Amino acid sequence: MIHILTEIKFSMEKKLHLTFIVICLGIISTSLSFFSINLYSSLYENTEQYHQLYEGVSYYKTADNFVGEAEKKFEKDTNKFLKLKEYNEIMNNHEDFDYLEQYKQQIYIKDYKGNVSNLYRYEEGDYQNSKDRLISSPEGKEEAYSSVKSVWIGSNIIEYFKLILSEGEAFNEEDFVWHERQAIRIIMGHEYKNDYEVGDRIQLHIIMDHKEAIIAGFFEEGSNIAYQGQLLNLDRYVAIPLFNISEMPQTDAQEFIFWMLYLMKNSGTAATTLSANQVQDIIFEICNDLDIKPTYYVSGATNQQSNTFGMNMNTILEITFAVSIGVLLFTSIILTIYLYIKIQKNSRYYAILLMNGFSTKDLIWMVIGEILFIIGVSTVGGSIIGMILCQLFLGRVVSIGYILIPALFSGVLPFIIAVKKLLSTDLCVYLREE
Repeated sequence: MIHILTEIKFSMEKKLHLTFIVICLGIISTSLSFFSINLYSSLYENTEQYHQLYEGVSYYKTADNFVGEAEKKFEKDTNKFLKLKEYNEIMNNHEDFDYLEQYKQQIYIKDYKGNVSNLYRYEEGDYQNSKDRLISSPEGKEEAYSSVKSVWIGSNIIEYFKLILSEGEAFNEEDFVWHERQAIRIIMGHEYKNDYEVGDRIQLHIIMDHKEAIIAGFFEEGSNIAYQGQLLNLDRYVAIPLFNISEMPQTDAQEFIFWMLYLMKNSGTAATTLSANQVQDIIFEICNDLDIKPTYYVSGATNQQSNTFGMNMNTILEITFAVSIGVLLFTSIILTIYLYIKIQKNSRYYAILLMNGFSTKDLIWMVIGEILFIIGVSTVGGSIIGMILCQLFLGRVVSIGYILIPALFSGVLPFIIAVKKLLSTDLCVYLREE
């Protein structure tokens, strides 16, 4: 085996610049293929599971595209608060779907006395930092708060999902009106019942303010809502109203509260019999009418608008796939030609190797080894670049399970042609000459 590896190294070093070019092509094709597969997975990963929750109704998560420079640009819009409010009103009153305001965002409870299982990130196992955190009160005094799981809900959630309270009463219309100096009402999950009672007053630190909260009731054990394609069990959650604000903000503090609330309110779920693409078209039209840029997107839709490329995601996907397949095919052909010519030019050298104890099988392994080395380096390098592209344009790597597909695709043709060329070459001619 060592003598084969030595010859593979010698063979590639003879034409190192050609080997480098072929590897670079392989890296480019692998990275494009990796990115294309992840783009496809990103667009389609949630589509099927949304259809599995309730027969006849699909649940599509909606969210804004206010990230990085896009967020800074929208924040400079003098009408941004009015646009967010009008968008919310249109979504809530649209006849083609039920818009469900729901958003998971942890809250902090002062002097928490409930189970650790209710703490934020308990299921992930790293909840220790969620307990007894020192937070400054409005008076500047540091006090112990614990972070717990919470879901913020709109006024139609309890009725839509037919949630039942085992104790206390549900939210009323007034509970969804934001008052700066008034206590809010909350509903707790079943696992809070042994530690708290209806009517208890507790101090909260929520994302936009410190608030006193009154416990209005407890959900019945096993209560669930549909959230981002899955059923969310509310036993360990605190439900908080997603408040409405009737007037435009006047102070910096009011602007911050309005901004945070309406970002959450507008990142809800569309429950409908329509397809994801149809919902995306509706939302695109709403955003276009209100001049909201970038537009809100629908999870599972393939016609989302890309801010970076100025076209919808389905078009980008088609272009990316076409380019990656083209480059992959080109790389495979170049690698095949490269090996074919090398075998043709090295026939005399192969004959000398046969005279020095090499077998035909050893020669085949030399060719295969060179193919595996080129494809291996291309796969590793291309995957790293592909992951970087995914982080830059998709925000994450969705799937690495298909990483070997480009390698297999680009390696089959060179392998077949190279081995066939080697076996069909009459090395005896060179042996007789020697």
